[in-house]
Amino acid sequence: MDAEKIFIGLLSGLVAGAIAIFTNYWRTRYTVKAQDFSKRIEEVIKKIDSLEDTSCEYWHTLDENNKILEAKIIGKQEQVSMLISHLAEQYHISPLSQIEDKLADFCDSCTGSDFSTENRGISNAPEYIRKVLISSEDLKIELYNSRLKKY
Repeated sequence: MDAEKIFIGLLSGLVAGAIAIFTNYWRTRYTVKAQDFSKRIEEVIKKIDSLEDTSCEYWHTLDENNKILEAKIIGKQEQVSMLISHLAEQYHISPLSQIEDKLADFCDSCTGSDFSTENRGISNAPEYIRKVLISSEDLKIELYNSRLKKY
């Protein structure tokens, strides 16, 4: 009788311990992945903000630094695109098509119709800057929404 009680006690303890270990492992793994995804979204948002600032600077200034700003804008667009592609691969974000559409709109607004032309005037600058600001917020909102849907 005593051996049975000890065996049942040990078995109960082992089962409870195994369940606790499994639950903690799963919860920690999920939490770490969610935090990592959230951190990566924040990194992409910072890159978008940087691209937004550079694009607005480009559209409201006309000087010899235009070629440098153009190169920065194109490079930063590639960075944002690469990071979003990485998120899509690693975390299977959704709806990816909507994020890609918002990214395309944002990139188009950054490199508008007069981008990289010699005759670019600043008379259209307010319109271009407005498009950059609105499209960047649309993209950020879509990324935030994907984060909420994912975790």
